[in-house]
Amino acid sequence: MRLALRFIRRQPGFSVAVILTLALGIGATASVFSVLNVMLLRPLGYRDAGRLAMVWESNPSLGMPIPGSKVQASVQNYLEWSRTPGPFEELAAFADRDFTLTGTDVPERLRGFRATGNLFPLLGARAQTGRLFRPDEDSPGHDQVAVLSDQAWRSRFGGTPDIVGRRVILDGQPREVIGVLEPGFREPPRWGGYQRPAEVWVPMAFSSDERASSSNHHRILYVTGRIRTGATMPNAHREMGALGQDLARQYPERNRGWSINVVPLQEERVSEPVRQSLLVLLAAACIVLLIACFNIGHLFLARASGRRREFAIRAALGASRGQVARQLLMEASVLGVAGGLLGVAVSRWTTRVLLGMQSSMVHRLEDVAVDWRVLLFASCLTLASVLAFGLAPLSLARPENVKPATPSRGAAWLLASEASLTAILLIASGLLLKSFGKMMDVDLGLRLERVLSVEVAAKDVKFFDGLLPRLRALPNVQSVGTASNLPMQAIMGGRVRTAGMAADDALGADFRWADAGYFTTLGIPIIRGRGFTDSEVALGNARVVIVDDTLAHRLHPKGDVVGTGITSTDWPYCRESCQIVGVSQAIRQIGPEKAPRPEVIVPGRWNSSVLVLRAAGDVAALGPAIRRIVANLDRMQPVGRMEWMMDSYAGITEERRFNLALAGTFAGLALALAGIGVFAVTAFGLSQRVREFAIRTAVGAQPRQVLIDVVRKPLFALATGGGLGLAFAVPVMISLRHHLYSVEPTDWTAYAGAAAILFIGTAAALILPARRAARIDPAVALRHN
Repeated sequence: MRLALRFIRRQPGFSVAVILTLALGIGATASVFSVLNVMLLRPLGYRDAGRLAMVWESNPSLGMPIPGSKVQASVQNYLEWSRTPGPFEELAAFADRDFTLTGTDVPERLRGFRATGNLFPLLGARAQTGRLFRPDEDSPGHDQVAVLSDQAWRSRFGGTPDIVGRRVILDGQPREVIGVLEPGFREPPRWGGYQRPAEVWVPMAFSSDERASSSNHHRILYVTGRIRTGATMPNAHREMGALGQDLARQYPERNRGWSINVVPLQEERVSEPVRQSLLVLLAAACIVLLIACFNIGHLFLARASGRRREFAIRAALGASRGQVARQLLMEASVLGVAGGLLGVAVSRWTTRVLLGMQSSMVHRLEDVAVDWRVLLFASCLTLASVLAFGLAPLSLARPENVKPATPSRGAAWLLASEASLTAILLIASGLLLKSFGKMMDVDLGLRLERVLSVEVAAKDVKFFDGLLPRLRALPNVQSVGTASNLPMQAIMGGRVRTAGMAADDALGADFRWADAGYFTTLGIPIIRGRGFTDSEVALGNARVVIVDDTLAHRLHPKGDVVGTGITSTDWPYCRESCQIVGVSQAIRQIGPEKAPRPEVIVPGRWNSSVLVLRAAGDVAALGPAIRRIVANLDRMQPVGRMEWMMDSYAGITEERRFNLALAGTFAGLALALAGIGVFAVTAFGLSQRVREFAIRTAVGAQPRQVLIDVVRKPLFALATGGGLGLAFAVPVMISLRHHLYSVEPTDWTAYAGAAAILFIGTAAALILPARRAARIDPAVALRHN
């Protein structure tokens, strides 16, 4: 041990390079593997989660931002499925339902769900205090009970132990709190992750209207179930598909064109784009880990070539190969342990960085922690490289090997491999950066700067008649509007057609309720026809609509649709003919990467609406002013979430930012590791050739000749590896085409930029030791040797 520590102190540059390489390789890789483990591999925290699935209705032709293959189920179809569960042991359902909590000092808006009585037992949920729903409470008249989440119990009610039995006022109705869910329970994920966690649950208790309605806007149920023992997910999908065909024949009015889609619950935790992004990041992490291993081998091979004389002398003095091997293993172990410990610290730090930059699309990053199994895998792989390459000098422990040597051809091969892998990561980062820049330049068709959205759920829609004039009167407000949903939010769709179109040719479109202020505030121009009048908005049943330019073109590719009548079998408002009075500019409702979707805007307001306010001047006091105005109108009226729409838009693009940041980090790590290897090996090789360069300088060699001789071989290896990396990157980038937006995978600027960065980075690592060689003082060097 003392000899190992003394050797490490004598060669601090080599030791620091090995330890840093280990720390960066282990730390970065362990963090990414930990994210991947939580997002894709770790079982969901439900009872027998591997047999759970989400059951969706499917109609790809229906226009909606959510996938057409994942549409919530209608109440009638769910009841039919429950009577004939087929491949499922049991089916349960839940539906979104937000509540206004009153009876407290300040009214609050609670995120909640309605749930069938068997949902909690199906998922294996338990109450930490009190109980959960009984079957008899899942019917009208017996459903005035509520279950709180652990977070709501602690934040809304102070964690008081006597919460069970207390009555709370939700939407003006008293409900008895019968229990509090265990900490960490969340509803099943859907549409590629979790949304905002629920704070309160109430029994489903289907009303007679819900049981009778066949409209698409009553497709409100998220359905989950556990497949039978011995059944498989593909079989469940086929059996439910056959059931869907039977229901379409029995009830064509509500099921024509619809089918059933069964998706394993494990796959619902992340969307397919996020899953692909995580796998790409995993590949990048593996490349970094591989570069770290190459770098370690590179460093140890360079050191081995310089220790020929040492180990030959040891062998001549009687040291056995076993003694030499133990010494080498001790040196490698000390370096490996030091690098591993630093790698643990790096992995913890990088995990905290990931949590700080977590994506709204990458859900549950709050559960990410450094997984000891992942850390052990990365550590074992890199430590194995340390030990394997640490024994490289063993073959040189012979008395005849007294001649010093320069680094072997193996070192040049490893250097070329590092350059090749680094080039691939640099190209990927360059393409992602250019893709992100293109995406941010896309015209959304609306202006989001200085626009504030405010959720308000009023008891009566007439509440807005008093609220909106007061908001418009605020000195720092330019305009105000309302809508049922905002762009970049999920919205239900339907099918529309003109009088001359067959029912089967109906077009899918999104439906939105809005007033004239919605268009003005968001900067959406009416390009043909006119906007809504105040009387049409107040009437709420004026039988007029505005369609966007996308839908207008599809309805009449060569004509003007203004004045045309359209009908919809899915939406009551246009079940009878509605007249198109205007055409608005198409907007990219769900992000810059997606094309504008056909949209129908209906005049009117809902009780639960979203306000949009365009601010001017000092906006810091806008939030308190809105709350004060609402409280003056109705002290019991809550104000929901407020959010600047530019922040909402940032959430839409956050996945791209997240991927770009991680890809750039990995590329930077790869470049740093390659630079460390190039510098350390070049410097170490120079130390073995000091006498040679001193003699050459003394007999007349120019500094330029010495400089060229030092950098020639490593530069050739780097150029060869970089060239191969550029060539191999082409098919790799083509396979990743779907991660790019408006950028070709063979874009020459990314390849040129990667080549330039690789050349500059590695050349800098070469030049520093080479300049030292060129400036050697022959007298000092020969006297030292």
